[in-house]
Amino acid sequence: MLTPVAAGARRRFGHLFSGHRELIAILAGGLDAGLGQLLVDDPQRPRVGRLSLGCYEVFGGDPEVPEAGALVAGAARPRELIYGGDPAWRRRLLEILGPALSDRPMRSFDPSPLAVARLEALSRLPDTRFQLARLDVPLAEQLDRELEPHALQVYPSASAFAAAGVGFGAVAQGRLVCTATSYTATPGHVEVAIATRPAFRGQGLALAVAARLLRHCLEQGSRPHWNASNPVSQRLAGRLGFGPGGVCEVLYLGA
Repeated sequence: MLTPVAAGARRRFGHLFSGHRELIAILAGGLDAGLGQLLVDDPQRPRVGRLSLGCYEVFGGDPEVPEAGALVAGAARPRELIYGGDPAWRRRLLEILGPALSDRPMRSFDPSPLAVARLEALSRLPDTRFQLARLDVPLAEQLDRELEPHALQVYPSASAFAAAGVGFGAVAQGRLVCTATSYTATPGHVEVAIATRPAFRGQGLALAVAARLLRHCLEQGSRPHWNASNPVSQRLAGRLGFGPGGVCEVLYLGA
């Protein structure tokens, strides 16, 4: 039997995910901030768990116990399955979900080369048609399918995001057209999500909006985490000043 863990009681289950070296901000968002859902086999003596948060299903613990199979089979679709690079977990995922899976590794980036002065210069929007604004509740309520990935895939409401997260956007005549939001935000860590509406791509908005969010993170003493499988997002990380990082192994589970 699988049991959901209450948001405020998750920290003691962190050992299940101790082998994970990537997506630290995602794990912190689920375990420390109580975002998403955590399922475990036994709340008293847990052997296996699955953190479901936004587009991610993160697996940890012993993949050989019977409950691991139920956790794998119950993963939502479409999702990116994160298994900490553990070969035993990879075998289990492929055994159960097989043909529905494909490899989609993500590159992570090192934020240590980021500089506030450079980010300040980059955050100037290229056109006076757009205004740069911090997301309040009405702007956050405009986050939709065109602007995925974004914080409302994780936070339960725009007001919850505005209270606990942070985001900046490019606005044209009151409409949010590009945004950089905290997919998760915990003390010291911010997972960055960025998107531009299709009609407004290629105008330099993502660079400016992302730079503003990154500048905010550095000024607040938070480490911004940038993880991307999309080559466009990977190139954007380099333009912003990120250095190379590692690789997170991902199995993509299609719809």
